[in-house]
Amino acid sequence: MSEGTETLNIKIVLVRPEIEENIGFVARVMKNFGFRDLLIVSPKTIIGSGARRTAMHAIDILMNAKIIDNLHNALNDVEMVIGTSARVGWNYNVLRTAITLSQLCNIIRNVKGNMAILFGSESRGLTNEDLEMCDFVVTIETSPEYPSLNLSHAVAIVLYELYKALNSCTSTHRYRPANLKEKEILSNFFDQLLEEINFPKGKRRIASRIFKNVIGRAFISGREVHTLIGVFRRAVVTLKSLKSLRNSHKDDT
Repeated sequence: MSEGTETLNIKIVLVRPEIEENIGFVARVMKNFGFRDLLIVSPKTIIGSGARRTAMHAIDILMNAKIIDNLHNALNDVEMVIGTSARVGWNYNVLRTAITLSQLCNIIRNVKGNMAILFGSESRGLTNEDLEMCDFVVTIETSPEYPSLNLSHAVAIVLYELYKALNSCTSTHRYRPANLKEKEILSNFFDQLLEEINFPKGKRRIASRIFKNVIGRAFISGREVHTLIGVFRRAVVTLKSLKSLRNSHKDDT
């Protein structure tokens, strides 16, 4: 395995795959590019002779794949979660606001930590519920005439580009990314801030999702997130104190 893929520990997660042969093809392309950690969430097919046949010399990856009953459990030990989607929303659907594969490759050159890349089922892709668990979404640029790729082809393109990006990286000063818990704490303080400034209730969910998108795409470091937590915490405490002071003045009058 290459140094780049070893250092980053990228998990490939197939969410509800439906075609047995595609699972084998995914294992094969993973071995082609030095990725070994395959997770299969709630498969809709058996994983038998068809998958073994298409895996070819990547039987070891297929046999070591972890079958997991739900996506949440598959992501409990990763710091960053990346969804993939052919159906992007750009400015109109914040869950499907996507970066390109080239942008992803440029970003991860300076990152060290566990990542998971999610690929949805052949018929539906990733659902909105799946994307809620992602830090951000990446899309493969294709012809608009037929943008939907076969599952194994999509995995092959993503891993090929990641392999090139990771192995062309010469920097040894990679930073520790913020983990899921740290980003969750930061998001909670942002939500509290929205409440304290009386941000319209009907728009809070969208604002919260956009904030998570920005944090995910930024590949924020652990130190950076702790600094922002401190800023937001102080802002929330200050606003609460001002509100309490105003209420006490009202009571006095």
